[in-house]
Amino acid sequence: MQEERGAEAQVGAHSAGDTPQAMSTASTARFLPVAFLAVVVVCVVLPLLETLHPFFGAIVQPVDEHRTANPFPSPGLLLRANGDFADGLNKWFDDHVGFRDLFIRTKNQIDYSVFSTSRKVYVGSDGWLFERDYPGLTLERVDAAGFDAVKAGFLNLARQLQEKGIRLLVVGYPDKSRVYPEMVPATKPLLPPGGNYDKLRQFLSRQSTLTFIDVEEILRRERLTTTDAFYYKTDLHANEMGQLPIVKEIIAQIARAEGRPDISWSEKFERAVEVWGPGGEARFLSPLVPVLEITTYFKGRYSLGGKEADGHWNMADPGILNRPYDGSGPPFAWEFHSRPELCNERLPATVILGNSFSDVYWTLGLHRYFCSIRRSRIPIDRLALSLESIPAGTKYFIFQYYATFLPYAAPPVH
Repeated sequence: MQEERGAEAQVGAHSAGDTPQAMSTASTARFLPVAFLAVVVVCVVLPLLETLHPFFGAIVQPVDEHRTANPFPSPGLLLRANGDFADGLNKWFDDHVGFRDLFIRTKNQIDYSVFSTSRKVYVGSDGWLFERDYPGLTLERVDAAGFDAVKAGFLNLARQLQEKGIRLLVVGYPDKSRVYPEMVPATKPLLPPGGNYDKLRQFLSRQSTLTFIDVEEILRRERLTTTDAFYYKTDLHANEMGQLPIVKEIIAQIARAEGRPDISWSEKFERAVEVWGPGGEARFLSPLVPVLEITTYFKGRYSLGGKEADGHWNMADPGILNRPYDGSGPPFAWEFHSRPELCNERLPATVILGNSFSDVYWTLGLHRYFCSIRRSRIPIDRLALSLESIPAGTKYFIFQYYATFLPYAAPPVH
């Protein structure tokens, strides 16, 4: 009887181990190592295969790194036996490993969406992004001699133009953190108050040989009259709302100098909003999903190079705004000439040398208030060419700068 009971108990034990729950647990235990191995194979082998041959193509938009990817090292480096080939191979692999852009963008998306941080840009309040590589501190770090050279460069330019009978207007744009400091994260360095940047603004405003248009002062004042942002949240540039007061001020300053109170900016634009982007900082952020913003613009604005009843455009390079500008080509990018019979109703011939901040002037109608106006673009080493090619009859020269590019974008001393 005892042996029979023992056998029954043993059979019962085997039966209990064969229950669906027990069998499921055993199957899961056998599956997990296989699944783990499959994941390892996918994560290691697939990127390697994609590196050697891009089977999947461009899964996401390539990351805009503003640099050239490292090339495959020359096999001749193997003969040196000093590790140069291995170093070059590592650099090549870092830039060409399979799914690299997907991995980078995924990591960036997590940093931005979950932790509100980024290695490329500062993430501020309410969707505001700021440059992390902040060149604006360069002007603050120059010594007294370097700062004096910056000031002397502006005075020298004013003198050269004065000898030609031309008046200099300087238009200085600040970084958007100066106009919207409350949107800046605590981790971002700011220009110290009373530093070289503020001293330069004060210096330029006191000069009798030139006229200084201080964009920071104007936009801080205009902020009190509207809730519209004057800069893009995701880009370093001022938007159309921020550019309009500057266009008005340029016209007002020259009209005042010419004794023409009858000339002032007057266009029939309609304020509107649009989804815009991604801007420069948003592209540097490089997430999986593009970061766009809602911004204001004007309906009825002008088209650069378009047909106009009261004058005509002369564009040396029609595609200049559709690609990065390398500073080559003719001394001017475009110019607008009013019909001769309208010149008595408009301001004298003017030249502008500046960067992309002043590209918007034309869509806001600046050209319609001058007999002729010519646009030259930086780099600053083209200043001499621009001065040499000033058209006859020009009375005003506008030098536009972006403060964070100083002192490199300042006029040279000689």
